[in-house]
Amino acid sequence: MRKIITLSFILYSLAGFSQQNHSPLDLENFAKEQGKIILELVNLTPEEASAFLPLYYEMVKKRFEVNVEIRKKMKHIGRNTNTTETEFQKIIDEQFAAKEKVTAIEKEYYVKFSKALPASKIFKICVAEVRMTKEMLKQHDKRQQEIKSKN
Repeated sequence: MRKIITLSFILYSLAGFSQQNHSPLDLENFAKEQGKIILELVNLTPEEASAFLPLYYEMVKKRFEVNVEIRKKMKHIGRNTNTTETEFQKIIDEQFAAKEKVTAIEKEYYVKFSKALPASKIFKICVAEVRMTKEMLKQHDKRQQEIKSKN
């Protein structure tokens, strides 16, 4: 129960992290906060943490870079009222390619993680990431509802 409360508190803080002053996400600090949550949820030893966290931060950065690139392209296409069907098809193909890149990055790093962590802890990290994502989406939706209710 303590872990759930801690996770909820930290994720609530993370969800608002990038919203402060409408500034862009500070990826380095965001990744470090995610790392702290994982340490709490997975109970890594200090030795495991020192081997895992630098790799985790690298993985988060690489995934983020791929996702930012495709989001920029999608945003541009979505705003362009003269986008052709061919251009839409191209961006859809690029979106699938980006997902494949992210999957390849994750696979590469999970192989690296396995040199420092047992499979059971790597699995728990995967579960923790899913939980963090779900919680962040809930917090985002809650903020959006609050904004709509104020207007």
